[in-house]
Amino acid sequence: MSRSIYPSSGEPVWFLDCFGHVLCYTPHKQALARLPFQGMLFSGCVMAPYPLPERFTPQWYNIFGDVVKSPEYEIRNEGENLVSLYRPDLNAYVSINPARNNTSFSDGCYDWEKFCPLPYDVFMGFLYLTHPNASEVRLEETGERLPRLWFPLPSNDKLFIADFGRRRITIRDNLEAFAKVGRLQEGETVSVRFNGYMPGRVYDLTVKRLGEFTF
Repeated sequence: MSRSIYPSSGEPVWFLDCFGHVLCYTPHKQALARLPFQGMLFSGCVMAPYPLPERFTPQWYNIFGDVVKSPEYEIRNEGENLVSLYRPDLNAYVSINPARNNTSFSDGCYDWEKFCPLPYDVFMGFLYLTHPNASEVRLEETGERLPRLWFPLPSNDKLFIADFGRRRITIRDNLEAFAKVGRLQEGETVSVRFNGYMPGRVYDLTVKRLGEFTF
């Protein structure tokens, strides 16, 4: 997927929920849903300057760079690299439930109503690391190959985390690391440091982007 399919006036940004699902656009319902982030492309990004403004009402786009028909959502900065999606006509926030893929609405803004914005390079980094044939990840010190990135089962006390096998990382503390991976060209390798879930723990990895593959 090329960055060039989107308008040049901003940055394509997707939204990741606290359990590792990405908000996507469902054209038959003209609504937002959520799908697991396992090496898949999604319709349902917005165009905006990044870092995002404190509050703004964007247009939504599909994977072909076309504007989609959608209700009005106001994106609100909630701090700590998180935003909420507010529906003014309903006076409510977009909310998720880990037991289903449909979104719903909530009167208040709590954990399930907050999302991590993923600009283009970060989004592509997630794609390369979650797709089984898109990248090769190794420990820099030993050369041990690690499994692809995956998201553990939902747990209310462990939000915005992901695992390389037994090595757990935080999402919001590693956005620049994901962006470095997302900028890789085919065949390139980069050394990248990921902050671990436990305070003070880091993982120095080498990531190679592999050849042709299909999302």
